Order: sequence, then C-alpha cells, then structure tokens
Amino acid sequence: MMLTASCGGQDQEIPVSEVVSDTVSDSVIDLSNANCPVMGGPVMEGQYVDWEGYRIHFCCAGCDQTFLADPLRYMRILSDDPSVTEDLSRFRESDTTDSTVTDVSSCENMPVQGCCGG
Repeated sequence: MMLTASCGGQDQEIPVSEVVSDTVSDSVIDLSNANCPVMGGPVMEGQYVDWEGYRIHFCCAGCDQTFLADPLRYMRILSDDPSVTEDLSRFRESDTTDSTVTDVSSCENMPVQGCCGG
C-alpha cells in the first residue's frame, strides 16, 4: 500500500511501511517545533522524524532526509527556535560554524518554490 505526499507541488509515493506512527513513545521528546529546521517555514502535520530521542517536525517529506544527512547542523538551528521549549543548548554550545539555513533544494530533486508549499 502506498501513500501520496506532496512537496513543492509534486506528488511522491511513499510505502506505508515507511510511515511512522503518530504516537510519541515515552522515550521520545516531541520538540513541537513550529518551523521546519531545514526550510524555515511552518511545519506540516505528520511530517516528522524521530532522531536520538527527539521528534523533529518538517514542512514537507523531503526535509527529513536533508535533516538526517546533517542532523547536528539542524539541531543547532532548532536550539535557537523560540517555539522549542526543550533545552537544546548542548547542540548550540558545540557549534563553531554558521547555522544559517541555505539548503533550498531539500525535496529530493523536486522543484522547490519558497518553503515547499509552492
């Protein structure tokens, strides 16, 4: 069975086996971030990944893979996000590089306009 996700105005098929449950286990801290750490825009319901005990939300289906390619970079961005109430200072303290969002092509070879919303 396949689900259809839309990113940048283009649909992509995702196998149901890759879809993660909407429930947060006791060992996962939902950051409830309002903004996508990759693209910077508002997050979309159901677009998230659980990484190292944290649930991180994204604006589209492509941003999770971009996050997973360099998670520490995006955790530093989340550490400065005022919508995140969890203390992520341990990621910020180890940062010696610029954490400005510059990747605007994160939707796996799909054309992106603005923040994946078209």
